[in-house]
Amino acid sequence: MTTPLNDASAGEAYLTTHQTANQILAHRNPEAQLPPGILAAIQEIMVQSENRLGNALREALVELEQSAIRREDTLRASVVLSVIRSKTRLANQIAELRQDINSLQNSIQSMTDGTTQAMNRARDALPNQPNQ
Repeated sequence: MTTPLNDASAGEAYLTTHQTANQILAHRNPEAQLPPGILAAIQEIMVQSENRLGNALREALVELEQSAIRREDTLRASVVLSVIRSKTRLANQIAELRQDINSLQNSIQSMTDGTTQAMNRARDALPNQPNQ
């Protein structure tokens, strides 16, 4: 026959479980911390469970770990997507700059051609001077 957990032993078990769960998560991700809702659920499981405490707690921790992994994967995917979007924006800006450079080069070439033509016309318009 098992004895129900009293408040003191439930509190002790809660703290131990909290530390263990955080250690499990820290092994996967040192930045991870248990959300308060999960901690409350674990405490409730511990208080209500008598002889099934170990299994229920283990199941809660497995679910918690899977949830943390999913969140980490989701975060990683959103970072990758953000990097892809940034690279696309950068590529578009580079393409626009290349167009601007080409346009400037064409304008410079046009001005150079116009200047050359004007100089040729001015030279041709000068009266022929005999060689001295």
